[in-house]
Amino acid sequence: MLAERRGDLVNDHPLPVATTWNLSFEQVEHRNPVAADLLRACAFLAPDAIPETIMTQGASQLGSQLSELGTDADGLDQAVETLRAYSLVWRDAVQGTLSVHRLVQAVLKDQMTQEEQCQWAERMVKAVNVAFPFVEHRTWSQWEVMLLHALVMVGLIEQYGMTMPEASGLLNQAAFYLYERARYPEAEPLYVRALAICEQQLGAEHPQTASSLNNLAALYYRQGKYGEAEPVRSVCVKP
Repeated sequence: MLAERRGDLVNDHPLPVATTWNLSFEQVEHRNPVAADLLRACAFLAPDAIPETIMTQGASQLGSQLSELGTDADGLDQAVETLRAYSLVWRDAVQGTLSVHRLVQAVLKDQMTQEEQCQWAERMVKAVNVAFPFVEHRTWSQWEVMLLHALVMVGLIEQYGMTMPEASGLLNQAAFYLYERARYPEAEPLYVRALAICEQQLGAEHPQTASSLNNLAALYYRQGKYGEAEPVRSVCVKP
């Protein structure tokens, strides 16, 4: 549908939506390759309220073009302004967030090969995992924003069958936040998947596997699945 022409070809713009955006992408790539990769990164996140901290704190995980954003604030500003000039992103300078249209995300992904999609998906999982704030009461407002993107990462982990340590770390951290907010049904599948990855990659005796098992036990205790079992406390471990 994106590739089809829309509207009156005499009175309206004659190019289909995808072609119009592709022309913009090409100009962005030519003017500022960092901006082009920033937009690609945004394509694998939730479309709204993307914290810029994902790009700065997770810069080392995002490939060579974006690797300097962690220490180069001007570079990030220039990249964002390039994208804004083509109306490809919106920026909330007060909240420090970006937003991108869902159709822009769809067109960007459609341009990529399966291998490129997998590469960007893994990069974003690693970057989001790094950018998570520590789970405590004073960071709950940050977590509510980050959770939107964390849940997108959960979908990518499942879609691409990711088993790297950062995947289990992200699942554990997101689940730990949900656990702390007493959102137990949402936390359970994340803890279960994190434990499965740890067991597969690290073995049953590894300390990180033990932490994942402890987290799931703590959740089940809270839910009353083990009756009068001794209480245990969930812990958040970042690899």
